Amino acid sequence: MYDIRDYNKRFSGQPRPFADYLYDMPLLLNLAVRGVFTLGGLVGIFFLRVVICSFGIIMSLTCPFDVMPEPLCGILGAFDDLVVVFLLLICMINICSQMESEGANLANSTTQNILLES
Repeated sequence: MYDIRDYNKRFSGQPRPFADYLYDMPLLLNLAVRGVFTLGGLVGIFFLRVVICSFGIIMSLTCPFDVMPEPLCGILGAFDDLVVVFLLLICMINICSQMESEGANLANSTTQNILLES
């Protein structure tokens, strides 16, 4: 009987107390950890890495503050920014090529499965 009331309380659409969300936290963390180690989770981590690198590049290029504002450090700072942009482009090209090869492998395996079934 308690399970039915609990189910109705969770899925009725009514606001729940904050303590109920805390009781659900171990289950939600378990599901989140399991989701990270799937293929979709790993792709999400790669995209998160690209977003963080892009944010770092934008902050690096737009930030007017330098630790040591000297003529030589200005040149080194610009070179450093170009290296970061270059590494981000390499990362994005690598991810896109891997996604294309996975898509081609998926299409080939799907075609083979269709041919085997007929």
